[in-house]
Amino acid sequence: MPESEPELTANLTQITESPSELENYLFLLRKAIGLEFNDRSAPSPSQLPHRVMVRVELELLKSGALTSARILKSTGFKRLDDAVYRAALAASPYPEPPSAKAGGNRFEVELIFAPKRF
Repeated sequence: MPESEPELTANLTQITESPSELENYLFLLRKAIGLEFNDRSAPSPSQLPHRVMVRVELELLKSGALTSARILKSTGFKRLDDAVYRAALAASPYPEPPSAKAGGNRFEVELIFAPKRF
């Protein structure tokens, strides 16, 4: 019978959040922007010729208050990008960011818009 390995214990300090913790937070950010996205001047997803993605960068304080937002990757539709930007501003304050996030409190949020297919 093989000898069992000794149990190792150590005190670990978490310095960054786990990927799932970050993914959960990004979901909350997407949801907050989506709830504010009701701009009638933006094209309806059904009017889009194909699936498009916008990437917006949010810089947040520890409280979740927005200090800056900018479009990093455009959909190619200015009215849609502008509506996403306005929704990002209107969604502040966001939930408090996870503590000790590597890279500070900047988050890249991707939103995908797709035409309905029947």
